[in-house]
Amino acid sequence: MCRQLTGAQTIADIDVVVVESLPIPDVNRISKGIIARLTESFKALAESDAESVFKETASSPEDVSLEKVKPDRRELDKIVMGEILGLTDEEQLEVYKAVVDLVKSRLEKARSVGKNAKLSGIPVEAVTKSVVDDLRKR
Repeated sequence: MCRQLTGAQTIADIDVVVVESLPIPDVNRISKGIIARLTESFKALAESDAESVFKETASSPEDVSLEKVKPDRRELDKIVMGEILGLTDEEQLEVYKAVVDLVKSRLEKARSVGKNAKLSGIPVEAVTKSVVDDLRKR
């Protein structure tokens, strides 16, 4: 919902006009019943083990289905996406697919760049020693 200023870095610009048009739910209009169910659903999810998006939904966007989503996660998502945001099941399915696709793309990009791509040319040991020495002086 903001303007990306460059393609080289993640720099974004957002102004008051854009913020005023953001679709933000009015929490005062959410019923006490939904808040109670949301709280219980969140507690259940918090008590379960957190797993990767691929284990909680599907390994690829093509494999995503509402039935495959981890039950605790799905219950919370039904309340938030369905009842609060008003998304249909089909729209919720598209959200899951987009999330899986985004995470998969970011992981593939990270693998293609390599571990020390940003550190090439930087004397890492010297910088580390300098920082440690500076901290010891304090």
